[in-house]
Amino acid sequence: MMHVHNELLRNATFGNVYWFTASEDFSIHKLQNEIAKEVGLDFEEEDKRKRATKLHKGILRRKQCVIVLDGLSSSFDQDDVGIPSQVKGCKLIITTRSLMLCRRMDCRETIKIEPLSVAEAETLFKEKLGVKNPVTSGVEEIAEEVVEECEGLPSKLLVLLRK
Repeated sequence: MMHVHNELLRNATFGNVYWFTASEDFSIHKLQNEIAKEVGLDFEEEDKRKRATKLHKGILRRKQCVIVLDGLSSSFDQDDVGIPSQVKGCKLIITTRSLMLCRRMDCRETIKIEPLSVAEAETLFKEKLGVKNPVTSGVEEIAEEVVEECEGLPSKLLVLLRK
């Protein structure tokens, strides 16, 4: 997903690209605050509807924009947050492991991304660790264990490497 994000940043079609990671304690309020901060809005103690309206207008002022919401595990209504829907030039991209979540959110298009092969995951692991070939058998064993634990999911692999 990070490659998609970086490509969107390089592409002149969308002037504003925003990336947010959905935490386990995801809430509309927190997402509104994160988006508001990125688009330069300041929320005072306003009710949920006013916050959504203000955020909606703030996003629309930026014209062409893409909002990437990575790792979403619960659905929400874009209007409740203030993310424009069905507006030309404003796109929402979500990543999730749940096809049902995509359906609940009425995603127009879904793309299934296959897990990395063992070889690809091992290459990513070694690359992120800064390990050069050839590697010792100890490093190779650790790489294999980590890759197996992460089930070929790059996000799991990268989280593990950060720890």
